[in-house]
Amino acid sequence: MMEEDNSDLVANIKKQLEENFKKQRDELNQQITDLKRLQQTTFEELATSRRINRPCNDATHEFDGTNLIPCRESGSAATLSREIRNDMKNSLNPEISTQITISEKKTKIVYNCVRVGVGVLVKDPENPRKVFAGIRRGSHGAGSLALPGGHLEMGEEWETCAKREVLEETGLVITNVKFLHVTNDVMLSEGKHYVTVFMQSDCFGCPRNLEPDKCEGWSSYSWEDLQNGLKSGDTNSSGTLLFGPLKRLVMDNPARLHEFLK
Repeated sequence: MMEEDNSDLVANIKKQLEENFKKQRDELNQQITDLKRLQQTTFEELATSRRINRPCNDATHEFDGTNLIPCRESGSAATLSREIRNDMKNSLNPEISTQITISEKKTKIVYNCVRVGVGVLVKDPENPRKVFAGIRRGSHGAGSLALPGGHLEMGEEWETCAKREVLEETGLVITNVKFLHVTNDVMLSEGKHYVTVFMQSDCFGCPRNLEPDKCEGWSSYSWEDLQNGLKSGDTNSSGTLLFGPLKRLVMDNPARLHEFLK
């Protein structure tokens, strides 16, 4: 009889745990769905929806493919901006913290969360005192010099992320991947905040530009090249700006890096 009672108790506890897990999973999925909805909603659609049943002269913003730009015609630009901002905020679950900043010239979304990036110093096998870097395209920091790397995915190890990103961007298979340094990168002008984990690695062969929409191409640079950049207006010897996290890494000048590039 005691065994039957224990079995019922265990069954009830298991059932409660399963119900609690399902509830938490559903709530998380709903938050993810809400966030995706915000990302998929363009400013153009919002502006268009607000122009319905309005006089033509009250269409105070134009969409240029990226931002909402105030028109020159008179109208209630502030009212339209507030309505667009509220629409975007209301499309999110209230628990997801988001800040939407509207200025006179453009509307910018700022996510109030810190993201983790992984940057990889890949040693040039033909010149072990140099690492590969390329000019960014199509994202924040466009036109600046950066290391291969990207965002850390949920549940991913730093080493795994480093190998994946370098392979995707350059076609290189890296080895001897180790932690090198970490930087705290607050990019106020971009409305972003990253913690960047830098990894060091070796490789064989030369990099290929497998993501030309994100990078202009890969070249190798000595640490002196990058350091000299800080002395000449945050650019390297070719006049290229250093991407924020790389600039911070060069400023920190960690001793472990010099051991790596011996």
